[in-house]
Parts: sequence; C-alpha cells; structure tokens
Amino acid sequence: MLAFWLLQSGSGWRLDLISLFIGLILGAALAIGLYRVLPRLLQLRDQSVSRVRETQTWVRAGVEKRFQVETAAYVQSFHLGNQWAELSQIFVFPQLLAAPDEIEPGQPPDLGARPLARAWPALAGQVAGPPLPAMSVRGLLLNGRRVILAGEAGAGKTTLLAYCAYLCAMAADSGPYTFLLPVMPVFVHLAELDFAAAPPEEDPAGVLARALQLRSGPLTAPGVAALLHQKLAAGQVLLLLDGGDEVPAGRFPLAWLGQLLAQYPALQVVVATGTTGYGPLLALDFTLSGLLPWRAGQAVTLGALWTEALACPRPPQLRHYWHPGRDALTSTAQLWGQLLDTGAVEAADGEAGLADQFPAGLERQGELLAALLRHHLPREDKLPTWFHETTQTLWQAVAWQLHEHGWTALAPPQVEALAAEILAPFGPDTRLMGALTRTLRDNPLFVNWADGRVGLRSPVWRDFLAAAHLAQAELHQLAVDHVHDPAWAGVLRFYVGRVGEQGLARWLLEKDRQDPYQNRLFQLASWLPEVADPGAWRRQALIQLGQIIVNGQVPLALRFRAVAALAVSGEPGVLALLRQLMQRTEPELRQAAAIAWSRQDAGVAVPALEKLLADGDVAVRLMAVYALAWLSDPAGEKPLLLTLLGKDAAMSAAVAVGLARNGEEGWQILREAAIDAALPVRRAAIQGLAGLEVYWAVALLEQLALEDDEWAVKSAASVALEAMAARSRPLPWQPRQAGDLPWLVSWAVRQEVVLPAGAEAVPDLLALLTDETEPALAVVAALSLGQVQIPAGVLADVRRALTALVIRGHNTLLRDAAYATLAQLQRAHGHLESG
Repeated sequence: MLAFWLLQSGSGWRLDLISLFIGLILGAALAIGLYRVLPRLLQLRDQSVSRVRETQTWVRAGVEKRFQVETAAYVQSFHLGNQWAELSQIFVFPQLLAAPDEIEPGQPPDLGARPLARAWPALAGQVAGPPLPAMSVRGLLLNGRRVILAGEAGAGKTTLLAYCAYLCAMAADSGPYTFLLPVMPVFVHLAELDFAAAPPEEDPAGVLARALQLRSGPLTAPGVAALLHQKLAAGQVLLLLDGGDEVPAGRFPLAWLGQLLAQYPALQVVVATGTTGYGPLLALDFTLSGLLPWRAGQAVTLGALWTEALACPRPPQLRHYWHPGRDALTSTAQLWGQLLDTGAVEAADGEAGLADQFPAGLERQGELLAALLRHHLPREDKLPTWFHETTQTLWQAVAWQLHEHGWTALAPPQVEALAAEILAPFGPDTRLMGALTRTLRDNPLFVNWADGRVGLRSPVWRDFLAAAHLAQAELHQLAVDHVHDPAWAGVLRFYVGRVGEQGLARWLLEKDRQDPYQNRLFQLASWLPEVADPGAWRRQALIQLGQIIVNGQVPLALRFRAVAALAVSGEPGVLALLRQLMQRTEPELRQAAAIAWSRQDAGVAVPALEKLLADGDVAVRLMAVYALAWLSDPAGEKPLLLTLLGKDAAMSAAVAVGLARNGEEGWQILREAAIDAALPVRRAAIQGLAGLEVYWAVALLEQLALEDDEWAVKSAASVALEAMAARSRPLPWQPRQAGDLPWLVSWAVRQEVVLPAGAEAVPDLLALLTDETEPALAVVAALSLGQVQIPAGVLADVRRALTALVIRGHNTLLRDAAYATLAQLQRAHGHLESG
C-alpha cells in the first residue's frame, strides 16, 4: 500500500526490484541463521544460569561441604602418573598387615619365615612366605585408632593415605563406607606443617589448621580452623600424616604429635613411616601395620586400570611389567614403559617418538628410572640443545639438597639460587631461568606445596637423583664417609648401580662384631641385583651369606634372611646352592629353599617346588605350597590343584588361602572347589573364601551353610560367615598388652599367682624367660615380647635379657625365639646397647 501511495503521489519514487530481492534474501538468511543458532543460544543461557546457581550453591554451602569437595580434588594428584590419570581412576586396593596371631603354647613355633617378615619386611616382601594376617583398607578405616603404616619407599604409602582421604571426602549414605560420613579427613605431609610459625601456647591443632588454610579456596579457608576444632572435639577427625620416611631420625615431630593426642585422645591417626625407627610411636599407643606385597590379581588390576585410563586397546602381558615380589612403584614404572612402547602414553599427552627410549625388560631399578626420567624432560623446540642436560642437573641438585640436609622441601629462593648457579656458564637469561624453574612445576616427580616450596614426590626418586648428583660431582669420598650411614643406603645403592662398586664393598665386608644382625653385609647384598660390573666383592659377599646359611650356631631368622638375600641377588650360582639346601637334613633349610625358589624363574622353580611337596616335613610341604601360589604361574597350577584335591587337609587349606590372595584367577578355582563333590575340598575352599571381602563370597558361603548335604561343610561355612561379620563390625585396634595374653593368664591361674594388668605384666614374661622348669613356655614368652606393648621404662631390661639368651643360652629354640624378638625390637628402636 505504501508503494502504491508513493506512485500515486508523483514523488518520483520507483520500486527497485533488485534491492527488494537482495533484502528478501538477507532477511531469509538472517531468519534461518537465527533459527539454527537459537538452540545454541538457549544452551549458553542455560549453562550461564547453571553456573550462577552452582556458584550460589557453593557460596551458600557450609565450610564442611566445601572442604570435603576440595579435599577430594586435592588428593587426586598424589601419584606419579598424575599427568595421565586421577588417583581414583587407577588406585589398586592393597592388603594391609594386621595384628599377629596370638602365640599358642603347644604349637611348633615358626622361628624363620615369620620373624623374617616381621623384622625385615622389605626383603621378605620379595620372596614367598607363610600368609600373614591381613586386613582391608575398609578394616583400617573402621578399626584403626592409632596406626603406623610402615613400609619401604615405593610401596604405595602416600597413594594409600591420599585414597583414604578421598574415600572419606566422598562417603555417601549407602555403601561400605557410610561410617565415614561425619569424619573430616586431614591428609597432610610433614612438609606442610610449619612449626616455626606456631606461638608457644598455641593449640597443637593450630599447625594443622594453618596447613589446611593455605591450600583451601578463598571461601573455605576462613572457616577451616573452626571446623577442625569442632570435629576434633567430637572425635570425628581422621589424620593421615605422610612423610615420616622422608625426615632423618630425631626430626619427626613426636612431641607435637604427643601433645595433639593428649589434647584430643579420640583423634584417629595413620602415620606413614619407613620400615625402621618407629619405636617412639609405640609409646603413644600406636599399633604397627604395613602394606603386604602385591599378588598377581592386584598387578592385573593395575594393568587393566591404566589401560582404560590411557585408552589403550589392551594391557601388556603381566610378566612384562610385574613379577612376584616387585614393589608398586617399580611395577607401575615398568607398566608405563610397556605402554610407551605401544604409543598409548604419547597419545594421552600429545607427544610421540618416545617408544624407542624405553626398552622393555629392564630389571635394575636404576636403569628403569633413568629410562622413565627422559619422558619427564621438557620438549619445547625453542629451548637450546643443552637445556635437557641442564634440567637434569637442576633436578639432581634439588634432590641432593633434600638428601644432604634432611629437608622435605626447598623454598623458592633456594631453587632460584641453584638454577642461577647452574645457568651461570651460559650467561644471564631471564627467559631460560623461568623455563628451568618451570620444569619443577606441573611435573609428577615433584610436588609444589601451597607455600611455594618444592619437594620430590617419592624418596625413591630423591635417592635416584641424589645418587646421580653424587656421581656427576665426583663426590666419591662422601660416599666412603657415609657408607655405614643407614640414611645413605638408598642413595648408595643407586650410586654403585651407576658408577660401579668403586672400592666401597670392602667397608661393608668388614664384620661388625657389635651388630648381631650383620646389616653391613645385607646392605652390600642389596647392591648385587643393581650393579652390573663383576668383581671379587660379589664372590666374597656370596661366601659370607653362604657361611651364615650353613652355620647351625647362627639364629634361624638370620639364616632365613641370608637365604632371601641370595634369592633376590640374581647371581647365577644361587640355583646350585638351592639344590644343595633341598638335600640338607635340617627341615628349616629345606623350608628356606622353598622360599628362595619363589624368586627364581618358574621354569626351574616349579619342578623343584613339586619335589618339596613330597617332603617328609609338613612345614616344608606347606612352604612349597605357599611358594607355588606366590609364583602365580600357569606351570604351577597343576601341582596346586592336585594338592587342593589331595587327602592332606592342612595342605588343601594352604592352597585355598594362597589362591584367595591371588585375585580373580584364584577366586574362580575356589568357586569351583566350593561345589566339588569331595567334602574335604569344599571345606578347604571355605577356608580360602573366609578371607575375602567380596559379595559373591558371602553369598556362596550362605548357600553352603544352608544347602550343603554335609554337616561339616555347613558348620565350616557358618564359622566363616561369623568371621566375615566380625571383621565388618567396629572393634578399635588396640596395642596388645602382656596382662591380656590368654596363655599367660592361664599360667597365672595354674601357678596361683596374681598377674598385673596390662603392660605391668611384662616383668612376668621376663621371669618366664629364665624358668628352666618350663622351657616351652620360655619360648612362648620370648616370642610374645615381640607382640606386646613394652613400657619405655623396662625396654632396656627386656633387650638385655633377650641378648643374654642369644649369647649364652643353651636352648636352641629359646635362642632363636629371643633373636627373632630382638630383631623386631631393633627394627623399631635401633641397635642394641652394648652390655
């Protein structure tokens, strides 16, 4: 109408059809574009609204909720592969050492294999042994009150503590961890605790509060201290204290921890320590635990989890990254090496060309870490060619400073000073300085604490890099000066693996007559699998170990230690010695041979262990079963199955227990054995199933308890179900007291004497040591002293009494029992005092 009016008005206006056509096209295009973009605009609007609402919810949420969420996110990076996966994606549940079984008079004591595991767990964990009492992670969180998590570096202590914090932070109102719902997880490393900033009269919890505030978000930090004190007062705090094995003896904050526990006695604490030196914690009512060696099922799970996390088509073969006795850190590093070969890891972080840098089949830990280290070096094209070497030099210098001074972290000025010194020959360059110090950030080998300080994530990497610095700086005299220093043992092991023995062995071959444990010799023996170069020192070390093994005057636990050291040495002459031990008349040495065969290649080990299955001594036969189960090799399945189906109930039960600990493949055998036609096989299977904490095992036992035709099977299944139910109930783990030992109480009743309560009964145990009228009870008393809490005031008396039995005792069993307990006390408290 408007166009018609304009034409009638004579204004000279004319309709431009081209413009009209273009306008219509543009309008249609705009309409179509808006139609297509509208869903995306609506989506962006919804996302913006959602983020606003999430922010509002986060702001309105309480401090506790925000702290739990932040903790769950914080702990995800506490593992050495955090650039590829979060902790919750790849965590493998370990088995933990539980309280030892109570010693029963009348039962033949194990004075070799079990004392080996209790006194030298790092070595014992590399070979087979009798199954030790175990508990699950849930059992630790449910019943652990004050727990020492003792283990060698690389065993997985940090990842376990971090995952416990994650379980606590993510606890829901259904599932196996509902009891953690009200609990506040406090996962801290000793490096985060600033005791210097604490006012003299401050509540000991203030140190924890400051550490948590530093790493909390701006909304959470102001309320953390109040939340912590509120939870402490209610007894709802789980303190997971890491780094106890990274500080020298005497620097652990024992006084602070004692004050904290005195003020908050309901505080639940798990402290990660090394395998030795934890004795002062026992005086604070701590109980001893540790991580049991991985079995095949756990290694298979590790491969499957990492394969899924890295989107790899299939996991490597188990034997390519794990063998029985290999620790968690080394197994994981070898697994990454195999994944590097397949290209999975490069695809995960956008890098390529690394497969040729990581040869398969590396057995020496130093070579394995050196190959993996190259993967962590920077790969920026614009950096000078010498930058890689300079980066390694800085990392080695940082590790050396941490090792030499016993520090857990370096402050930024210290790191910058080291970097400036290293870059000095290349001239001042701010860009290179920044690039060099950045290699310590966002690097899984290093941890950057909230206050800006830098530390190494694992003592294994610290020792490896410090050893490289020691070699590169040609500080050989320092190695000589510290060859007897236990704090240098890890560094020196990597050092000799890098440069060779270099004359250090002669200082360790000299016998220390003040050391009944021959620790110098066993430190030297630990070098054998790490050092490639031949030398007379190797033969001398083997000769001294052999002399210990065949000497009947040497305590049995020390002889087993020597056999285990030889087994892991990798020396070619070991097989001949093991065959000789199999012919010895002493059953203990044949038992030790079975332990040692578990570390050899399955092709030669399985036939030897099959022969020991027919040994005349039951302890030897049982150890052969444990060794075959430990190997978890297809070649060993047939003798295990034949033994399971055999007529010896004890042997069948031992097979079932061993299979239960091996994971899914062993579980499948137990499923089939539980419905076998033979009654003894079903009963044996029940004993294996009783140790599991999986739903199908409970269901199968319930079925047997209700439907089996034999009363004996029904009864055994019912007992197993009761044991499972008992493990799921809260029962705080307390230190064992001498006055509560059933056999000692029975003895006091028979003798009509008044037995003091608790730890006050330790002198009664001491009195039994010298009671020649009851030598069997003296042996039980000596072993019991290794299981009970010993007050500090009588510890020296106990050690002197046991030492006297070792030196001057005429009863061989009593001597061996006293030595076994002494070795445990030495592990906890250090060397015996002379006299």
